[in-house]
Amino acid sequence: MNVRSALPQLAAVVAALAIAGCGGGHAFSPGQADAAAACQGTGSAAALAATKAAAVNPGFSTLAADENALATTDATQAADVSDGSDASGTNAIVSGLDLGTAARQKVIADCIALGLPVTR
Repeated sequence: MNVRSALPQLAAVVAALAIAGCGGGHAFSPGQADAAAACQGTGSAAALAATKAAAVNPGFSTLAADENALATTDATQAADVSDGSDASGTNAIVSGLDLGTAARQKVIADCIALGLPVTR
């Protein structure tokens, strides 16, 4: 085999390795980009990203379920946010959102278990 005839085969091998994620030290997993976006996002956008990840890779189904539960909890609590105004005219902002909720902790634990970065 000469060099010219080997080039198309070499190109195919390189392309296959790039698709498989070999050589970069990072294994590619279907849905991983969406799962990572979910771990770095919040609210319904994070829930949607996790749902997309789980649709192509069942390994992300727990993350999707927990992200959706968190988004539902956050949406319910956001509806309860009040400006805190009272008869005296005081305007202290009062929020029902809690960064340390059990639902948020579950999502963070899911992301860590999957080896995904968390930026919440």
